[in-house]
Amino acid sequence: MEIVKKAKISVNGKYEEVEAVIDTGAERTMINEEVLLRIGAPHLDNLLIEAAGEYADTKPVYGASVEIDGYKFTLLITGGKKNLIGHDFLQLAKAVIDENTGIVKFTKNYINY
Repeated sequence: MEIVKKAKISVNGKYEEVEAVIDTGAERTMINEEVLLRIGAPHLDNLLIEAAGEYADTKPVYGASVEIDGYKFTLLITGGKKNLIGHDFLQLAKAVIDENTGIVKFTKNYINY
């Protein structure tokens, strides 16, 4: 079952809302690069993407905040063609996912030290 959430992507007060797939197989969040460019997200680096144990592609990395259901984190986001919420956001928000019902609960929006 594909789980889709509305996500607010923001940088310095500029933002766009997108529909993003919760992707438990993605290490990091990916947002459509055109969205990141429109809101002025800073390009920070390029990342070699690995697929099946081999380097498959190079993708740009941007800095931006992602907010879903009131849980907001600043992340290093991979620019791509899709909108995927990866483990980086899911772990910070301490997500509990019921893949049978499509319900995602976020339980924390801060880090315990």
